[in-house]
Amino acid sequence: MDRSENQMDGRNQSTLDASSALFEEAFSCNPPDQANLHEDLDRRQARSQEREQRQLEATIPGGHDPSVRQRVAENPRTLPADLARLARDSDVYVRRGVAENHRTTPSDLTRLAGDSEAAVRGSVAGNANTLPAGLARLAGDSVVYVRRRVAGNANTLPADLARLAGDSDFDVRLRVTRNANTLPADLARLAGDSEANIRLWVAYNANTLPADLARLAEDADEHIRWCVARNTNTLPADLTRLAGDLNTAIRRSARNNLNRRR
Repeated sequence: MDRSENQMDGRNQSTLDASSALFEEAFSCNPPDQANLHEDLDRRQARSQEREQRQLEATIPGGHDPSVRQRVAENPRTLPADLARLARDSDVYVRRGVAENHRTTPSDLTRLAGDSEAAVRGSVAGNANTLPAGLARLAGDSVVYVRRRVAGNANTLPADLARLAGDSDFDVRLRVTRNANTLPADLARLAGDSEANIRLWVAYNANTLPADLARLAEDADEHIRWCVARNTNTLPADLTRLAGDLNTAIRRSARNNLNRRR
């Protein structure tokens, strides 16, 4: 390559560098409209969801009808692979059917735990296949119906039940008292609840400690004292006191409690 060619290449490179600099300067002064970018992304996602929906409907006989897809989603014989596809359905009732189905895999339930519809999240919260991680997420849900179902799920961890034990909703706290995973420390807190039905279920729970049962043995509600008299954790001294109760059923239960004979 001769000198003239080198000079030409140098001028071309200088031109490219200048063009790049001008482009970068223009870009910095006029950045892309972020709103337009988001709108474009939303349109792309909407088109993708429409394609998925059409493919889904094409694979299910009568799939163009949401009620048909809902029945498929609710059917206990539907295969997990088909439920996974229906979990992405545009119809909320179809997704809720998937969330309720006990053949739905934990991974699909975890995804549905983030659904925008409370009806779907509530069904996930009540499903026996839902993993503790998904239930932990739903334990803080803003919709009380969802939290109620988390409180009643046998997979809910003690730490999440502890959070729910302080819930403002009566039914959430009641379900915590019935859950076998609830720790004695949280039952102790609920033993002082203002609602008699909650104290009753604490008195009935096999995890309740003797000290808390002793408190409940003096409760004004006779149904609560009856549960204490039947609980196998109640100490002999408390059973002896309950054996003299004015209520016949309480006296009988206290006398028949095996702890009193030890």
